[in-house]
Amino acid sequence: MVEISEVVVDPVLVQVVAQFPPRADAIITLVASDDYLPGAQTLLYSVQKNLRKNVPYPPELVVLVTPEVSPETRRALWPALCTRITEVSVIGLPQGGINKSIGTNQNSTPFDNDCPGLTKLHAFSLVVYDTIVFLEPDCLVLDDLYPLIQKGKVYTESEALVAAAPDLFPPDKFNSGVMVIRPNSETFDNMMAQKSLLTNYANNDTGFLNAYYSEWFTQMAPLARLPFTYNAQRALYDMTYPQGHFNYWDIAVAPDLKVLHYSGYPKPWEDSKPANGGSAKKARTGDTLTDLWRQWHQKSHNYCVRYHKEREKEAVWRASAETRQKQLEQQQQHLPKQQNPKQVHKLVSKRFKELRQEGHDTKDAMAMARAEHGLSDEQLEPASVGAQVASMFGVMM
Repeated sequence: MVEISEVVVDPVLVQVVAQFPPRADAIITLVASDDYLPGAQTLLYSVQKNLRKNVPYPPELVVLVTPEVSPETRRALWPALCTRITEVSVIGLPQGGINKSIGTNQNSTPFDNDCPGLTKLHAFSLVVYDTIVFLEPDCLVLDDLYPLIQKGKVYTESEALVAAAPDLFPPDKFNSGVMVIRPNSETFDNMMAQKSLLTNYANNDTGFLNAYYSEWFTQMAPLARLPFTYNAQRALYDMTYPQGHFNYWDIAVAPDLKVLHYSGYPKPWEDSKPANGGSAKKARTGDTLTDLWRQWHQKSHNYCVRYHKEREKEAVWRASAETRQKQLEQQQQHLPKQQNPKQVHKLVSKRFKELRQEGHDTKDAMAMARAEHGLSDEQLEPASVGAQVASMFGVMM
């Protein structure tokens, strides 16, 4: 079982990066509806917890959202968990490429919470980034993803798709839940032109991308085929772990597990939605992988609560400081231009005590009190007799 510590991800970096142009690399997910907020929250937290710390220019954490995603969901993710929110349009599947029960429109099947169509293809168009690691929001990261970013620096011959992990059925196809991408606008435009022409065996983005990159298994470089542990689908655990009779997962997957993909339904955070119209079943209980996700989700929730409380506290402090500054400016208008040092010292001491009562530590309270009165440390300390004599002769003490 993976242990999870309570270390809070540095919020300063998260706030600063969003104010600057995109970095060279990015780790990206897609949130197509509010239903996927728990998954995206847990994914992003797990990415940050496992991301390498000593990288000079760490990748951005970017969330693609569709217009259907509410402002509340966007605020829940940024800036606490990601550096950027980017809205993208929905790219539907070609008409007839999905179950008719979902419905169709003039050009493509409409958006559905469980079927975002080909919307993730927008990741291939984000040419502001050199290398992208794309993960679906139902993934859980358990190891550093930087080796995947490095693949984008080494393997530059591929047109947009750099690497992906094998699917379960058939294994000579890849699953699009985890991909390494070098964005290319020409490739994206060609994808849009081809989306109605290629045979989509799975009626989803994985099926389309396998049709587009049909030579992934046979002719692309070995580097393009990631180990299964970078996209370990829960279905394999289900098939090889009935009542614990098989140890395949424990022996072949768990020791080097990088990314756990909760593909299929129900998701760890929701009720199942059976296609046969039967009553929904609650998310699975007593399941080791589901329990693991829930541990991470609880940690992400705790972090977000702390993060927002800290931001609220900072906002209150800033508002208080602004109010205090206005009061000081009004007071200074009625004070002599040159105040008696003893009077200034009394004002600073009074303000210091007020700040201490508000909960600030000694050092911060003194620094804030001095700053509010426009004084430096040297101005507060009375000069010694020796210092006064030395200053008369221009000697530095």
